[in-house]
Amino acid sequence: MPLLPPPGPLLPLTPTPPTLEWKWPAEHNVGCKDYHPRIGDGKEEVGGWNRGKFKLANACDRLGSGPWKTVRPFHTYNGYGVNGDDYVDFIFTFDDANTWCGGYRQFGHVNWGTPTFTKDIEIYTGDANFGPWTRVATDSHSTWHNGGTPTFPDDGTTTEWTPTAPSKYLLVRTRTNHGDTQSGGRLMVRFLQLKFAVWPN
Repeated sequence: MPLLPPPGPLLPLTPTPPTLEWKWPAEHNVGCKDYHPRIGDGKEEVGGWNRGKFKLANACDRLGSGPWKTVRPFHTYNGYGVNGDDYVDFIFTFDDANTWCGGYRQFGHVNWGTPTFTKDIEIYTGDANFGPWTRVATDSHSTWHNGGTPTFPDDGTTTEWTPTAPSKYLLVRTRTNHGDTQSGGRLMVRFLQLKFAVWPN
């Protein structure tokens, strides 16, 4: 009987992501902060209009973050929007570094007009707060909105990708809006969700 060759080295198994679900970041201890390249070299949290009242965390909560749960959108700081070469970064910090993320969706606040809504975006993942980053998606979002209803039945403002690894941080860079040039190219986000899950340890 011929001898069988010795077994080769075991190859590491490629992990498969858990089942991802759309979630409100604020309800799952996800940090939600905005940055601008002309403020603190892009590493100082801006805090939106008035640097606090219209912060990104408002859009990450289905009920809003104002007094009596009044819904307030995210609104870029005066003069620091998406005109010209300017862009706005949203950095999301997951509670667990073993988080798999494969989706981002949002829509703007119609009170300020659809030209202020998100248009061209780039999405990155990383394991440190300011990179290095790995680009996972690019997309262009429409001016669809659902008014004050925090649901997303239309896919015009949804971006999904297939994650290949977990990460601690997610960066969404908004390059353009739909044409508004006031206050530096205003950007408004009323509601925002991420599609993610944590791989069990």
